[in-house]
Amino acid sequence: MSNVITFPGVEEEITADEVLENTKGKVLDCIVIGWDADGNLHVAGTMSGDAEVISLLEIGKAAFVHELIG
Repeated sequence: MSNVITFPGVEEEITADEVLENTKGKVLDCIVIGWDADGNLHVAGTMSGDAEVISLLEIGKAAFVHELIG
């Protein structure tokens, strides 16, 4: 399995529901981070191990930064 990281560009903002619906069935593990309607931080994920969660967060952060600065 290859490690494919894509950041599809969006010309206009889309809703969280659209992002979640478009991702459904495409990933094995995930972390969802966002703000709820009351402005509270909401974090949910599929992994139970702290190391796995932190690893996925760091890989995602590195990929995002790489896309920003090339």
